[in-house]
Amino acid sequence: MSLPQVQNAYACLTLGKAGIQSKPLPVLDATGILVKIKAVALNPTDWKHLDRMLEPSQSMGSDFAGDVVAVGESAVGKGVKVGDAVAGYVRGGYAFGDKDNGAFQEYIRIYPELVWHKPASISYEQAAALSLAAATAQQGLYINLHVPSPWSGKTGGPAILIWSGATSVGDAAVQLAALSGLKVIVTSSPSNFSYLKSLGATEVFDYSDPDVVEKVKEASGGGVGWALDTYCEKGCTLLSAKCFAPEGGKITTLLPINPEDYPDWPANVTLERTLIYTALDPKNAAECAGLEEWYTHLPQLVEQGKVRPQPLKKFEGGLSGLTEALDYVRTGKVRREKVVLSWE
Repeated sequence: MSLPQVQNAYACLTLGKAGIQSKPLPVLDATGILVKIKAVALNPTDWKHLDRMLEPSQSMGSDFAGDVVAVGESAVGKGVKVGDAVAGYVRGGYAFGDKDNGAFQEYIRIYPELVWHKPASISYEQAAALSLAAATAQQGLYINLHVPSPWSGKTGGPAILIWSGATSVGDAAVQLAALSGLKVIVTSSPSNFSYLKSLGATEVFDYSDPDVVEKVKEASGGGVGWALDTYCEKGCTLLSAKCFAPEGGKITTLLPINPEDYPDWPANVTLERTLIYTALDPKNAAECAGLEEWYTHLPQLVEQGKVRPQPLKKFEGGLSGLTEALDYVRTGKVRREKVVLSWE
């Protein structure tokens, strides 16, 4: 297959503003693969990077799905070949030290260990919608909290609290915690109760209920032993910490939270942040190994219907539609859905 020398990319123009630019194709090294992108999904991190961090011409985008079009000579035999339909995520604008590499463009360079095979039963858009969210959920549960994975042979354990279960990460976490055989207590708005129970939640409570802590503790039989806070704002991390059983436990958050900022933080509850980009850096052995293992199991879980993406909110226009889609996410309009676009 003959590849072009340049590609269209949606990249930073100035801080807070992006548009379509012409960029060279990412340089394929011996250990990498090149993927022609067919669909992408949006995450809050995309607009936050654009508004707070990126420099002019830096690439953007995390979640992608597409077809492998080239394989480096040292990557041959590592489970990925030309023509495979794959999905994954990167940190756009910083991916593997390359400011011109990201998901919001026509081609992306990545490594075979960092993609998973898209089952024929789902679309490219659905595959793109799963990668970062589900990877974050598995890292939070299995690496940070040490919840037993469904494939470890050791399921069960104390009850777990998923705060804000209708987010994309919360959605995946509810499914995975249920597969691990846990009692899964979830908070959300009342409109999402039935949906979250269909994913495997044992009980769901309104996070704005003034008695939510007492209700979680009662439903969990005296308190939870693990918690994942996917929202991390308006004091909900402290509320999560107060839901623990007397013996305490551990909570993991998606944003940086310092327990010392809360005078009434329970002394027997520890906290660790989950940052999914750490799994892309070989220096972080546990996170990298966890992601690679997760990607070996994800296709079958999807094929069996045990893990599924959120409902999709589709935007049209390909790369040109990203400005409208980003504004939709940036302005907080997302409601139990994953924003996606396709290039074809």
